Amino acid sequence: MNTILSLPEGYRKVEVLIIRWDETLHDSSEQHHEEILRLQNAFAKDLLWKGSYQQHSSGWIPDPKHAFGYHWTSQVERKSTKVFEIPAIIASEHRTNALGDFCARKNFMKTALAKRLGLHIDKESICTVTVGSGKQIKTSGSAETTFRFRDESRVYKLKFDLLPDCVHDVILGKSFLKATQTFSLVANYARRVVKRAVMGLKSLNCLYLGDSAPAFKGLLNGEEQQALADSGSKILIMDEGYAKSLGLPINRRPETQIKLRFADNSVAYTSGITHGVRWRFGHELNEEYSLDFHVLQNAPAAVILSDEFLFGTNAFSEYDCYLMDDDDMGEDEYLFAIDVDLRHERNETYQDLERHTEIVRRGEEKDRIDNLPVAQQAEALSIEMDRRTKWDDQQKQNISLPPKPISSNANSGQSGNSASSHHKRKSRWLVKLKLKRKP
Repeated sequence: MNTILSLPEGYRKVEVLIIRWDETLHDSSEQHHEEILRLQNAFAKDLLWKGSYQQHSSGWIPDPKHAFGYHWTSQVERKSTKVFEIPAIIASEHRTNALGDFCARKNFMKTALAKRLGLHIDKESICTVTVGSGKQIKTSGSAETTFRFRDESRVYKLKFDLLPDCVHDVILGKSFLKATQTFSLVANYARRVVKRAVMGLKSLNCLYLGDSAPAFKGLLNGEEQQALADSGSKILIMDEGYAKSLGLPINRRPETQIKLRFADNSVAYTSGITHGVRWRFGHELNEEYSLDFHVLQNAPAAVILSDEFLFGTNAFSEYDCYLMDDDDMGEDEYLFAIDVDLRHERNETYQDLERHTEIVRRGEEKDRIDNLPVAQQAEALSIEMDRRTKWDDQQKQNISLPPKPISSNANSGQSGNSASSHHKRKSRWLVKLKLKRKP
C-alpha cells in the first residue's frame, strides 16, 4: 500500500512507539494501518517539520520561504510560548511540575517550599552558586525527600540544594535525568514530559551550569562549534562578542531586545537578534537548521540551545553521540538562571502587571486545589472558577480605560512560578513519532 505522506529526502522510516513502520509496513495488520497513516500526517505537520514543509497533492514539499531545512524563530516573533514540565509527586503527596534542566549538576528546590513541606534542612550543607551575571550566591542548605514521576509507581529519594530565589519550585538535575533516561528514551520522554502552549506569559526561565556543562559538538555556519544543551532555557542565546567575531549582523531594534532576569532577580537586556544562523549537530551530513539567536553581552557561553529546539529535534536521542559531558565535579557549582520578559516594554502598564499576577495566582490555586483532600476539591474548584469569571469580567470593563504606566523597578512578584504552576492541559497526542536517518 502506498503511503499518503512523502518523507523528506534522507529519511527512511517512522517509529510509532511500539508499532514500527518501515519497509515491512505491509506486514502490519490492516486495522492499524489507517490509524498509523492519520497519525503520521498529524505529527508531520505539528512536530517534525515545524512549518518548513507545505502539503501538496503529491505529498509534503519544502516550504519555499525557508532556504534550507528547519527554521526556529526568536521568541519575540511568537504569539505563545511552549512550556515543558515534568509532573511529579514529592514528599509523598505534594504535586508539583518540575523543570528538567540537563545543564544542572544538582537538583534544586526553592527554600520556601522545603519549609512549607516540613522537610529537615541541613544548614551545614552549603555550596556556592554563580548566576549568569557573574554574581556568586550561597545556597541556604539542603534537604532530602521522596520523588516520583506522576502516574509511575517507582519512588526515588533525592537530595535537593536549596535556593531562596529559585525560579522554579523544583529543578531536576542532569544526573537524575540521565539515570532515569527521561530525555534520552523517546518512550520515557513521551510519558513524563508535558508540553503545552501558554499565551501572555511574560517571564520564562533559562538555566545553565558552568563551563563544564553538557554541550553538543556541531557546525555553526560551517565552522566547528560547541553549543550548550540547556533544556532549562526558553530561548536560543549567543554571546555578543562571539556573534561579532563571526561578522553576524545583529538586529538591534527596540522590539527585539528582551529583559532577562537571573536567579538572584537581577536583570539584563539582550542586545537584539541575529537571524538565520546555520547549525548542524555533529557533521555536514546531518540536518541543517536555521536559527534566530537572542544576543546577550557577556553571555556565559558562546552558544546556548533552548528546550524547544532540543526537544523538537529529539537531540538527546538522535544526536547523543555528539554530546560532550564532563562528569567531574568542580569545587563550585554554576547556575545560570534567567527569566525572560517576552514583550519587553520599558513603559509597562498596571494592566500588564495585573494580568501577569493573575496568571501566577491561577497556577498557584491549581496546585493548592490539587493538594486538597479529594472530597474538598470540587467545592474549592467551583469557588476558584467563580473568582476567575469575575476577574475576567472586570478586565473586559477595563479595556476601554487608558493604560496606567508603572515604573521599571516595580516588583512583578515570583514570575518564574507561572511557567511551572499554570494550569496543565492534557496533550492531544497519544503516541510519539520518531524519524530515523538513512545510514
